[in-house]
Amino acid sequence: MQPIIEDEEVSELKAFVKHRFTEIAETYLRCAAEYVAEILEGYEKKDAVMIVDAAHPLKSSSGNLGLRALSSLSQDLEEGGSQVVAGEQQIEELEPMVTKLQALYDESAEALKKYI
Repeated sequence: MQPIIEDEEVSELKAFVKHRFTEIAETYLRCAAEYVAEILEGYEKKDAVMIVDAAHPLKSSSGNLGLRALSSLSQDLEEGGSQVVAGEQQIEELEPMVTKLQALYDESAEALKKYI
């Protein structure tokens, strides 16, 4: 499994953006929480497009902030959701990933907050 956070990447980003890091991290946390909620709602509604549409930016933004495990899980959700849309698998097959999502986001958020 990927690490929750890559400390070196976060430190490099923080050094690069300097005083804007707090704003970037807080914006990420707010938006990421919304993406997580959308993925959970999409699963509940059996709406794979909703899952894909929220997982894609969650994957990218988490990766940009060094949150490797959440980025990886989001990528898996995006790919799985795309397979559901294509009729290659059932949405219920995403359940193990969806079940992990909230706890992993919470853990990732706490790890990131230590840098703010």
